[in-house]
Amino acid sequence: SPFAPATAVSAYASHVFISAAHSKPFTFPVAPTVTSSIIYVKDVIQGILQLINVPREQLTRSVYNLHGFTASTDSLGQVAAKKVPGFQYHFEPNLLSTMILAAQPSVYIDASARKDWGWNPQFDLLKTADDIMASLR
Repeated sequence: SPFAPATAVSAYASHVFISAAHSKPFTFPVAPTVTSSIIYVKDVIQGILQLINVPREQLTRSVYNLHGFTASTDSLGQVAAKKVPGFQYHFEPNLLSTMILAAQPSVYIDASARKDWGWNPQFDLLKTADDIMASLR
């Protein structure tokens, strides 16, 4: 989301694009190989709207995961650099950020949402980058 809080360690996927849009260098708080489950805010909203409109008897659980895509920090930086020529990014991994992100899965299993109401994300990494960059300009 373009509104990701600056202090949210796991929001670096948003922060890199915000920095790129403002032509400011970005420092990832984790190594280039760290991967995370990412979901674009527009997919979250769509998923919630779909869920609240599903007949209750069609639901098989009370809690669902949604997953957009998995991306490494380096792939996020590369995409941002392709969108904004000259954009600079680097990595300064810190232990706390690495520990927080290492404890999170890189894929959230959302098979129940796909089965129960046909959940399917619309935004992959490139579509997310295009949309967020357009909204920030």
